[in-house]
Amino acid sequence: IAKKRLSKKRIFVYEYPRHTHEGLYIVTGNLPHDAKNTSKQMKLFSNKIQTIVSKKKMKLYCDNYIKNILSNKFHKVEQQLFHMKIKDNKLPNNFNKNDYNIAIFLTSEHERAYLNEFTENFPFKRQVDAVKYIADNLPNKYRKKLIKIYLRLHPGDLATKNETLKELNNRKYRNLIVIPPDDNIDSHYLGLNSDLTITTGSSMAANLTYCKKKVINIGASLAESFKIYNHIYRKKELLNTILHDIKNNRNILKKINIDETILYLYSRSKFNSKSVYFKSKNFRDERFVIRGKSYNLRSSFFINYLYLLFRIIGKIIPYYKGSFLKKSINEYYVNDR
Repeated sequence: IAKKRLSKKRIFVYEYPRHTHEGLYIVTGNLPHDAKNTSKQMKLFSNKIQTIVSKKKMKLYCDNYIKNILSNKFHKVEQQLFHMKIKDNKLPNNFNKNDYNIAIFLTSEHERAYLNEFTENFPFKRQVDAVKYIADNLPNKYRKKLIKIYLRLHPGDLATKNETLKELNNRKYRNLIVIPPDDNIDSHYLGLNSDLTITTGSSMAANLTYCKKKVINIGASLAESFKIYNHIYRKKELLNTILHDIKNNRNILKKINIDETILYLYSRSKFNSKSVYFKSKNFRDERFVIRGKSYNLRSSFFINYLYLLFRIIGKIIPYYKGSFLKKSINEYYVNDR
């Protein structure tokens, strides 16, 4: 049923190790990493949201969401899963607020490196190439103000940490400070204290925009259709935008639109939160409903309960600490590459 439905729509299907996007499309109605088109769908969805949810309710949600994000309350399980111990309000050593500080937050490379919808709108081969381009072309200082670049590697890229650190350290940048994925600095606090934030599709961009911080995103993102921060698709435009902001000659960054940011954050929390085609009363009664027709999905009694057991184990493991967990996560990413 799934293959037949997808072939009729002429949808190109991506399947990654342990990321079955074809299944996610069938269940929710879209491919999660196709940021550009998902953003368009989300924008249409937000038009409906505005007619049924008050601005006051949306703002209250966003205030609470950002409050919890800044206190790291939403990331306890992630911290345990990736063997991280975030220390609230911790900045990198020797961080000086008198410098011009740029914070760069990368997304997980293994999730987006081979997606045509991402790579065709990204002006570099890899995310680390974007970092090198910025560090190569920015001066170490402007007038008497030092320019510092703080690169935060994604927690999901533990397996490639040493490779990335070696590649950047070999270039001996004076103005680039690389923060490993398992470092305990507070990423949001770093963004809040920086003069400019650069992302590559990270949710960090919208969070910091809501806090009235300046943000540049390289390539596509889920917020693209909402136009709440700058999206840049060309190398030269990226460099010119950063230099203009440093020199304060002509600020070409978008003015922050808080109302649109609120709409985006609220819409993102509700968008595809319910299955579109997949209906289930329990794990023994699962169906596809397509054009009013219902198709039963049945597997053996043994398989269903084995799946349930794996789900339970998957919920329990993140709450246990130990070196075996860190090792297993590293092996997970190495084997999936």
